[in-house]
Amino acid sequence: MSLFSLEIKDLTNLGPDRAVSFFRKLLWAEALQVGISRNMIDVPENINVPDGGIDAIIRDANPTSDEVIPQGLTGFQIKSSDLCPSRCKQELHINGDIHNDLKPEIKQILESDGTYVLVLFADITTQQKRKREEAIKQELEEFGYRNPKIRIYTASQIIEFANRFPAVICYLKPHITSCMPYELWHKNFDVSNPYTFVVDPEREKIINDIRELIRSAKSTTIIRIEGLSGIGKTRLIFEALSPNDLKNKVIYFKSSEDFKNSTLFNQFKIDENLDAIIVVDECSSSDHDIFKNSFVNVGKRITLITLSHEISNYNSSFPTHYWKLEPLSQEKIKELLSEEFRGLPREAIDRISVFSGGCPRIAVLIANNYATVPTSYQGDFLFISDESLVNRLIAGRMDTNSERFKITKRVLMGLSLFEKIGYRDKVVEESKWLAEYLRIDWIEFQEIIAEQKKRGIVQGEHYIYITPFVLAVHLLKEWWEIYGNDFNLENFVGSFPDKFSKDMFERFISRFPYISSTSQGKKTIEKLLSSNGIFSDGSLFKTEIGGKLFLKLTEADPKAALERLKRTIGRWNKKELLEFITGRRYVIHALEKIVVWRDFFQDAARLLLALGEAENDSYANNASGVFASLFSPAPAPVAPTEASLTERLPVLEEAINSSSKERKRLALKAFEKALQSTNFLRMVEAEYQGGKPLPKLWKPKDLNEIIKYYKQVWKNLEEHLEVLEEDLREEGVEILLSSIRGLSVIHPELDEMARATINKMSSIPWIEKEKLIEVVSQILHYERSKMDEDTYVKWNKLKDNLIGSDFSSLLKRFVSMNLLEDYLMDSDRYNTKWVEINIDKLVKKCLENPDLLESEYEWLLTEKAKRGYLFGYRMGIKDINLIFLEKLIEKYKKINAINANVSMQVFGGYLNAMYEKDSALWEEKIEELSNDQLFRKFIPELTALSGMTTKIALNILNLAKNGYIEIEAFRVFQYRSVIESMSQKIFNEWIKFLLSDKTHKGALIALELFYSYYHDKKEVPYKLTLSILLHPVFWNNPKNVLHYQMIDYYWKEIALKLVDQYPDTVEKIAEQVTKYLGNAKSITVKTHFVVQEVLYELSIREPKSIWRIISKYLGPPIDERAFYLNEWLRGKKWDGTKGKGALDLFDPEDIWNWVNEDVEMRSRYLATFIPPFLFHSEKKVCLAREMLARYGDRKEVRRNFSANFASEAWSSSSSLHYKKVKEELLEFGKKETNKNVLIWIEEYVDWLDESIEYTKIEEERRGWNE
Repeated sequence: MSLFSLEIKDLTNLGPDRAVSFFRKLLWAEALQVGISRNMIDVPENINVPDGGIDAIIRDANPTSDEVIPQGLTGFQIKSSDLCPSRCKQELHINGDIHNDLKPEIKQILESDGTYVLVLFADITTQQKRKREEAIKQELEEFGYRNPKIRIYTASQIIEFANRFPAVICYLKPHITSCMPYELWHKNFDVSNPYTFVVDPEREKIINDIRELIRSAKSTTIIRIEGLSGIGKTRLIFEALSPNDLKNKVIYFKSSEDFKNSTLFNQFKIDENLDAIIVVDECSSSDHDIFKNSFVNVGKRITLITLSHEISNYNSSFPTHYWKLEPLSQEKIKELLSEEFRGLPREAIDRISVFSGGCPRIAVLIANNYATVPTSYQGDFLFISDESLVNRLIAGRMDTNSERFKITKRVLMGLSLFEKIGYRDKVVEESKWLAEYLRIDWIEFQEIIAEQKKRGIVQGEHYIYITPFVLAVHLLKEWWEIYGNDFNLENFVGSFPDKFSKDMFERFISRFPYISSTSQGKKTIEKLLSSNGIFSDGSLFKTEIGGKLFLKLTEADPKAALERLKRTIGRWNKKELLEFITGRRYVIHALEKIVVWRDFFQDAARLLLALGEAENDSYANNASGVFASLFSPAPAPVAPTEASLTERLPVLEEAINSSSKERKRLALKAFEKALQSTNFLRMVEAEYQGGKPLPKLWKPKDLNEIIKYYKQVWKNLEEHLEVLEEDLREEGVEILLSSIRGLSVIHPELDEMARATINKMSSIPWIEKEKLIEVVSQILHYERSKMDEDTYVKWNKLKDNLIGSDFSSLLKRFVSMNLLEDYLMDSDRYNTKWVEINIDKLVKKCLENPDLLESEYEWLLTEKAKRGYLFGYRMGIKDINLIFLEKLIEKYKKINAINANVSMQVFGGYLNAMYEKDSALWEEKIEELSNDQLFRKFIPELTALSGMTTKIALNILNLAKNGYIEIEAFRVFQYRSVIESMSQKIFNEWIKFLLSDKTHKGALIALELFYSYYHDKKEVPYKLTLSILLHPVFWNNPKNVLHYQMIDYYWKEIALKLVDQYPDTVEKIAEQVTKYLGNAKSITVKTHFVVQEVLYELSIREPKSIWRIISKYLGPPIDERAFYLNEWLRGKKWDGTKGKGALDLFDPEDIWNWVNEDVEMRSRYLATFIPPFLFHSEKKVCLAREMLARYGDRKEVRRNFSANFASEAWSSSSSLHYKKVKEELLEFGKKETNKNVLIWIEEYVDWLDESIEYTKIEEERRGWNE
């Protein structure tokens, strides 16, 4: 009797639950063997659910053998013991009562001509079985079923069925075998840890392919999965075999030795009735071959699946189906950790996903470490407690006591000292140095690297590194523990190859953050940061390499780094700190990393304050910016530190109480951050410090903690307003006011605090009440939905109190202020009605009692009146009797005498209304004012605001000619529609006058006004337009007049309009543009491409004429003008797109004729700016190709065109870009027949090959291809 055979006693004592479960497994195994689709099988897992008389159903079966599963529909009723004939009858009826109807599912099977099978886990004789069959048949016939199909399976039959399936037997007898059924395999560590299984597209495809291979097999299915330890091979196969039709045939062996030594190994070969899916873990490629050869011809009854962490890159040809399992992506590792470790912080998950190298097992190990290692600047969660896993990762199945293993490990430890190290071609010297340093023969070193690359532990081509990262850290620590005692940094670094020493040093120190958890590594770090170390006098901080080294040392030991900073930079005076430039940003970044730890916050913050006081950097994350951000109440994960809010306040108080104005100003920036209530942002990185657990960044215990902080900060700043310098206190007020809206909606206490402060501020003379009203108005408009009724009423009452109800207060509210919210009273739709209604009320009161304005003119007629124009206009409309006309003139004269900020807005609005009502009267009044010594200078502004007539236009011109108004006064008309009503004749007179201005400022104004007046008119005057366009101010600019913004655009639009109307001007304009192209004083330099657009358009119109002009200035020699012409003619290449190369506009024959005038010089010169685009076309000449064909026999021509062709920009990987260019060029070359062109292609492809190699090395070094 075989161990894998069943006896009667094995079945008769199972009990109801196990009996049903066993037979269902048997059915699933049998179904797969006889070719029944799993979709036809209904075998519920829950055996305790009441049924209709049936425990399992198989529909529409067409088995290759019907020994167990009959044809068609079959229902199985399973009993764990014997039933006498009468009980067999009762079992057919509802509730076992023979007087009841048949059970519904039994009826359904019989009515469908199906087979009813009663399964009895009992040892009965053939005669007893026949009696039970007759009883069932008799009972069914009484219900009208003639010749019903019935079967009874007894224990002896079940044994016969089951003995074909070792997996089913193993379910009952797991204790006597070296293998496991699927259910027990589930409890294995490799399967159950982690509990969560995530799939990526690769794994999903492997799973589906394996299932399909097994189900559709016509012969033995042989599968091999290889991958690094911890990558999830075993779990993948477990999941692939999880469907019921597969898992019930699975038998799992932990190793190939277990399988070879098992009696089943030979039984599977000999017994043709045995059917199984055999999974063999830890199976070497040689053992796989043994198993493959043993079972390849046994037929589809056997599926063999072997797994190994030994990477052999097995030949996937028939009969083995081979997959090498790749690591999971970081996103999938994050998905796994998020599900497996529900309480793990998001930022920790992100960090672990990087460290894990895509191995689920390692990710779980690190996550478990993270959960158990206390958060501390001295902590380290990057360790692997599973030494066997480490050894398998290092050497697969290699004997760990062998010399080869020791050498392999030493090589990997050496590699782990560096982020990566050069290995091939131009950087091979680095690896040769390492092999020599490790005292390993170079040949053997290469063999080991090749082996480990094959396994996936070493990656990279030109630069190699160890993966997964946590293995590299493990080896790094081990190296320091073994060899660190005699380590001398100076000697070690000094032995680097000179050519690569600086780069190797940076890649070496990048590992420092991970060695501080080793005793020897810690000693090295402490020595470097000690009072006798290399940073003792602080001079090394002032170097680039010193800054980089210190930053890495900070990550390793933030405490020692802080002490070193305090004893060096902390003692520098302000002058020394201001002169600290090189290395400064590394120190600031180091302080960012130090300050995240609660224990070091205050000392690190004070150092940042000192650096911020002596700020010499304009970047946002300079010392000032970092210091200010420390006081943000942002919660984790965007909190800047572990320190609580109250632990941070003392430093802020020190800063605001400092005698240094710079420190106070810095404190105000910090107050602003401290009062921030939304949109918290922070660049994630400072908390990442080697293998240390992430700091427990601050997060509030409850809302009260935040409220208390806001109130403390608010009170502190409010109390300091009175004692701060004037400019600082204004800044302080702005900070408080800008914070109110965000804080007021957080909590009623903060809401009350904000209102109390505004009330207090309203009585402080130097605080403008308008600012307070603006803030309150914004709160009421934008935060209304967040307020309860009581709060809304309080804010409204405060607003009313601030505004006041008297005339003077209301006038200031609606005329001195111009709030956007005033126009959004009707929901969020812009509408001026509400503002106009309120201003009309004020105007009405003024007309009723003009004296009301007497005390208001002092500000009303100045720039303080933001709505002065509207107020003046509405007053002018309502003032029928013009009672305010003379009053305004009188008041303006008085105000102008005492206030330089007088504004014509009110009067301009008033006169605009007057113009609309009576233009003749308006004209009379403007003329009158023109004779007034005060108002003369304001006439252009008043006219621009109110209206224009021919008479007044001439009047303004005469005032200007007589020197009563400045030439700049004409600029007020640029964006005013009043000039549109001017006659062309008068307007042109203005332009002529402006062009005659000896300062040349008038010409700029003339261009602006000319564009405004003529841009939508059909015709421009010929001579006048040319006079403007050719005016010296735009070209040699002899008066050095500063050009206004948009001047070049106006010039271009007018020039194009002119040549459209007068084609004969094309050459004049082209000559002028070309002549001055590149002149530093001309408009062609400011934004030269705008003017070049004109040249481009002219070239389209008259290509031969334009070529004749530009060829005069083209060079050589190359001056600035020729440089800009070359750039314009060439066009640009960007990301493979073609720019507008103007040279394509011209007749190629004209170009070749120009070259032929001096072939030697001009052919090679043309090669530098000819559009660098190659193509074949019958419709268009490819200038670059034609040039090469004509002149490419000259080496200088080819060389210059190569430089031209290579001058381009792209945003992708350089090596990929060069590969793409090479492919395109070779494709172009396939159609090319010209010898010169082909020579150039060959030469350029050679250069591309060199460039591809070089950029690949550099990209690999920088990690851009990872």
